[in-house]
Amino acid sequence: MSEIGFGQLRTTTYQSNNPGLFTSTDKNHPLFEGVFKVDDDSKAAVESPRITKMQSVSMGQPIISVGDDNLLSEIVLGEGRALFCGLPANLE
Repeated sequence: MSEIGFGQLRTTTYQSNNPGLFTSTDKNHPLFEGVFKVDDDSKAAVESPRITKMQSVSMGQPIISVGDDNLLSEIVLGEGRALFCGLPANLE
């Protein structure tokens, strides 16, 4: 991850009775265009899944945070952008 600008990768595990939850969401990010009301607080937390294990990166623009960790981050690469999401696919 550090080779492309996301910095160090870190894994965090939460107990099922005390899961990780979204603490902030950048509602103004283009990824969420049309999802949230314009007058909402742009960084306020939104409904969150109960996270028991996630990976976070130390750099990049945070889009969704869980505590002090960046769950969904974005970096600019030349004229493009890359997203990092620290949750594995899960059918639950």
